[in-house]
Amino acid sequence: MRGNHFFAGKRVSYYGDIIAELTGFGKAWIGLILMASITSLPELMVGISSVAIVESADLAVGDILGSCAFNLGILSVLDAFTPKNKPLFSQASQSHVLAASFGLILLTMTGLALYLPVDFILTPGIGITSILFMVVYLLSIRIIFQYNSRQPKKDEIVHLMNN
Repeated sequence: MRGNHFFAGKRVSYYGDIIAELTGFGKAWIGLILMASITSLPELMVGISSVAIVESADLAVGDILGSCAFNLGILSVLDAFTPKNKPLFSQASQSHVLAASFGLILLTMTGLALYLPVDFILTPGIGITSILFMVVYLLSIRIIFQYNSRQPKKDEIVHLMNN
């Protein structure tokens, strides 16, 4: 069963590339929206069930933060196996580095919000920090989309290089 997940992930990545090329949205933006949504479905289900059934928002936050930390750990391990003169982020496109930077900012915001002594509650279950997190998340999506829109497409680069 685990082997099927590997091949399914590979196909989702392949089709994500095709969607990015056909729509012109850019690989980083499609990865941020489509790929992250698909790969985060297990955490979403755990989050919904932990809040709705177990009534523990802490369990939902712990699951998401644990998943983020594990993914960062995977990147660290991958970086350890890259040549010393070529760090992992130097091999990634600038739009991916931008997306990763926003991810770290959001993860830091979440960690800081957990340690705040008081949160200003707007409605039951929603505080100022949650609204701020959502604003920064939506802003980061917009910035990444705008960045990808300004970057020349591969065909344009090849055409410019040939002329």
